[in-house]
Amino acid sequence: INFADPNLVLINARRANVGTVQVRGIDVQAAAAINTQEAGTFTLGLNGTYFITYKTGEANTPLTERVGDIAFPVRFQARGTAGWRLGGFAIQATLNHVAGYRNTNSTLVPRIRANDTVDLDLSYAFGEDTGNFERNMRFGLNVRNLFNRAPPVADLNNGYDATYASAL
Repeated sequence: INFADPNLVLINARRANVGTVQVRGIDVQAAAAINTQEAGTFTLGLNGTYFITYKTGEANTPLTERVGDIAFPVRFQARGTAGWRLGGFAIQATLNHVAGYRNTNSTLVPRIRANDTVDLDLSYAFGEDTGNFERNMRFGLNVRNLFNRAPPVADLNNGYDATYASAL
């Protein structure tokens, strides 16, 4: 390329990230395990996020509060677990919670309800001393949405918001 050529035109069409996001919130994560000699190991866990504010805007413009609006973070989302392990056998139940939020794109379904689902994981892990084929092998059964709860209705192409729910 000859940059001295008067017929040369350069166009810089790169995208620029000029948006602003202001976030305030609380993240929580806790875990505990209780080991017993005869009854196995019991575990509990919790993690969640609570948004106090989630404001967005373009550079040099006033920020708009968007927490709880569709396509933005919900106000509160959490996941709690309880499990038990004895020898190679393990079971864990998980409660998933997503708070309800506004569907600002629809007057037909202006609010998407909260969604709570339960997952269940069962597994058996073979120890290293059970033979060559089974060494370090684990079999598991995972059930997502154990009680077959339908996703909250949303006025979208597929009838639900795939950001916070699953059709499964």
